[in-house]
Amino acid sequence: MVTKGVVSLFDSDENKISHYSKGQSIVIPAAMVNYKIVSEQSSEVFITRSDKRIIKPLSEIMQQKNVKFGTSGLRSHESKLDRAVMTALVKASLILEQQRSAYLPGQKIMVGRDYRPSSWPLQSMVEKALKECGYQMIDAGAVPTQAVAWGAKQAKVPALMITASHNPLDENGVKGYRLGGKEILKSDELDLAQVMIDITDDIYFESKSQQNNIEEKENDEKIKMLFIKRYLNRYSSQSLKGLKVGVWLYRSVGPGLMFEVLQGLGADVVTFGDENEFLSVDTEAIPTEIVNNLNEKIKEHDLDFVVAFDPDADRPILLHQKMGFIHGGQLGMLVARILKIKKVVVPFTLTRAVELSGWFDQVKRTDVGSPYVIEGMNELTPQNKFSELDGSFVKNNNSLVVGWEGNGGFLTQDLMTRDSFLPLLEVLVAYNKDPESLVKMFKELSSYVYKSDKVAGFPTSDTKKLITSLSEPRWAQDNLKELGEVSEVRKFKGAIIIIFKDEARLVLRPSGNTPDLKIYVDAVNQGADKRADQLISWAKNKAPALAKNIK
Repeated sequence: MVTKGVVSLFDSDENKISHYSKGQSIVIPAAMVNYKIVSEQSSEVFITRSDKRIIKPLSEIMQQKNVKFGTSGLRSHESKLDRAVMTALVKASLILEQQRSAYLPGQKIMVGRDYRPSSWPLQSMVEKALKECGYQMIDAGAVPTQAVAWGAKQAKVPALMITASHNPLDENGVKGYRLGGKEILKSDELDLAQVMIDITDDIYFESKSQQNNIEEKENDEKIKMLFIKRYLNRYSSQSLKGLKVGVWLYRSVGPGLMFEVLQGLGADVVTFGDENEFLSVDTEAIPTEIVNNLNEKIKEHDLDFVVAFDPDADRPILLHQKMGFIHGGQLGMLVARILKIKKVVVPFTLTRAVELSGWFDQVKRTDVGSPYVIEGMNELTPQNKFSELDGSFVKNNNSLVVGWEGNGGFLTQDLMTRDSFLPLLEVLVAYNKDPESLVKMFKELSSYVYKSDKVAGFPTSDTKKLITSLSEPRWAQDNLKELGEVSEVRKFKGAIIIIFKDEARLVLRPSGNTPDLKIYVDAVNQGADKRADQLISWAKNKAPALAKNIK
């Protein structure tokens, strides 16, 4: 806390402990639980602490509350995200921002959320914590995660997004952004964990039932409009004229805004679905019945494309009437190719077509998660040669670096977080301008089949046992005989990578957010599609039993 005038710190016996001039930081001794701060100009008591307090590092509070950081941000069952956790996380984030950028009390923090029933109560807890620390909240409302990041960048403020992404309805979490909409990276999480937090014991032990009786209020529509304009300004108003696009509606924060963008670019837009139904759609493991249903909608409404999202709308879904379902890993490749990018960053789980296609001069592989992709992009960005997507042009393609993930989220240097709108729109605009060229580009990828899936509810301990056993080449060969001869086995970033003699590849890893076994396969040459399906089927149907039998 920084003083706005001349103040003194007193203990509970009215003894003056310290004196502070205007602009100085007030430091409260950790052992002092009862104190007050008084203005010497007006004798006004503006902070009093006379209650029992708990002073611990954020990591200890998170451990005791049984919550942790996942692949990107904090996620947990909603019952564990109480006021103590939310207050501690907010305070740690603010303290770190104060230390790094002198972002002092009196300023604003942007906060957005998804449509989960628990998201608004959690945002209310965040607002209370911000007020305790002397900050104001900009309520972005229910918007895509990248809309919060973009709004924070434009407003030059830090931000928080309340969401558990594609996780089940009864889970939730927080994704953080530093000043200017810069996504919190893994190194930042390590620093956050060490921040000492001072909260009252009534907050620490407050029951969850006391925290949910909160009425939702109006939010700032300006953030939504700012986000929509990002894309309307990038393309001409007739970019999608003549194109018929379906938007799948369910309880996601993306479809409504995408509808406005598509109409603004001249598309004929058809909507379908139930916007009141919440679905936990993982774009890396979309159920076959959903893909089939969306394909039926294409036929029913004579659509060129169908677009959709996960619940917080930072992961896209795209289907075409002829090309079919376009996997997120392929979508990223198409967009980078359309933009004529030469340097790309992708997770190690993505298809080897990124290298084998010859489309890119430099490919950097990272761990799974947008924070790792961002770190990789920073490493490849030449000093003093930062380039941005600007309007409908790309400036200086040779130094521009982009990244994407298997979920379809696309990262650019002007928005360093997963963006789902840009990749969808780039493909739609390119197709509408020259459909033959885009279809030809997609066919170039057809010889590299890439698929992903998961086994939900698979204990992380079982996944780790399976990966450890498979890392032994002889054990792997003995237990994978039905899949063919194994030519290489290696552990990488907590995952197992198995390459077969026919060059097919199987990657298994534990999810960073949920007890799921994540599966990634790619295959090449004739029969690649069936080969990929064989590997997926084995991983889903036989790997769990194999893991259970490992002692």
